[in-house]
Amino acid sequence: MKEFLRDFGFCSLHDVFQSTLHYKNCKVMLSMSVTVATISSLIEKYFGFEPLVFSAFCILLLLEFITGIMASIREGKKIESRKFGRFVFKVFIYTIMISLVNILNINSEGRAISRIYGFMHHLIIDYISIQLIISVFENLSRLGFQESSRVFKVINRVLAKYFDVKDK
Repeated sequence: MKEFLRDFGFCSLHDVFQSTLHYKNCKVMLSMSVTVATISSLIEKYFGFEPLVFSAFCILLLLEFITGIMASIREGKKIESRKFGRFVFKVFIYTIMISLVNILNINSEGRAISRIYGFMHHLIIDYISIQLIISVFENLSRLGFQESSRVFKVINRVLAKYFDVKDK
């Protein structure tokens, strides 16, 4: 058995288990696993997002915030603490809207109204996502990226057919 294990680079069976399961770090790994699993379950249950979609949504929010700050700095505008407060409040409103409709959808399962809540849930997520994407492109345009200026103008032209959009 020892020769077999040595062929794979292990000294002993103990070495195999430590390398495979890392049982010396079990407490840290277990607590991290429980934390991530709990957060993932809560996100999926209350927001109706798969964790990967939620991560993408958070990255989009962060991109919008960071590019907005960078654009303001480039334009010589002072960063106000109120802007951060506004961002936090918007995220709070988005979170409430998404989670309320998702909870209504889950609790009306099997009824006709569930389809409407499901549609509203996707509509809200899509609307917020599109709004954030437009804002990121607008901020990138303010930062001087020519490609994003063109994309921003095309998006505005398409959306102007359906919404009151002002082209900057």
